Amino acid sequence: MEDDQRRRDVRVVAHREVDVRYIDRTSGVPDGDSFAAEVRNISVGGALMVLDEPLWRGTLVEIRVAWAEPRLVTKLRAHVVRVAPCHGGIAVSVEFHHSGRSSRLDILRWVLQEARRTEQLARPARAQTGSTEPAPRGHPGP
Repeated sequence: MEDDQRRRDVRVVAHREVDVRYIDRTSGVPDGDSFAAEVRNISVGGALMVLDEPLWRGTLVEIRVAWAEPRLVTKLRAHVVRVAPCHGGIAVSVEFHHSGRSSRLDILRWVLQEARRTEQLARPARAQTGSTEPAPRGHPGP
């Protein structure tokens, strides 16, 4: 995932459990038993997870999500783009492979609901300055 794309997507902190399975590169089918991971943050484009064991960069995985509030139940395919040690395990960044528009919309809807619920959305600049009036046309504001 390119750095500018990571910064462009709305990303929220979300300490939530997921199940992860490897995907066989030859068959494209999930392979083996699932293992637990904790999603630390998520966006439409990908997620940062913490695991007990490292995954290799480029590894294909299926991530099964079953979260109650706000509700999101889905399976996402992704590949590992970054691996680094962190407090509590190994940090693994993944980039999602959306199978269609519906998958992207499901994640976006969840991210925005979670951002609202946990007050992670930034306030508009004019609200931060105390001004309730919009900036005049052609003027960037305070």
